[in-house]
Amino acid sequence: MIPEGLEWLAAEADRVEQARFGSARLGAGYREDEVDAFLDRVVGALRGESADPVTPSEARSVRFTTVVLRPGYVIAEVEQMLDKVADLLELLEEHQ
Repeated sequence: MIPEGLEWLAAEADRVEQARFGSARLGAGYREDEVDAFLDRVVGALRGESADPVTPSEARSVRFTTVVLRPGYVIAEVEQMLDKVADLLELLEEHQ
């Protein structure tokens, strides 16, 4: 359940859920399945639907396996998203 006054977090959860990252096929990237699974947990936390919600500190410290010459997400794009979701999770934590 999203706290009163933070209903806009539902739209942010949708943005996280629909996020797309560039492919780092020729260089190093993050394993796509690990990033996707973590962001699924973030979406659940933002919507107040997670039994295992992600904390802001976890979003800031999470590490993913790096792959080379295999499909992976562009590291800088994922890191930028993690910064945004950590800020959102801090706002949510402050209002609970």
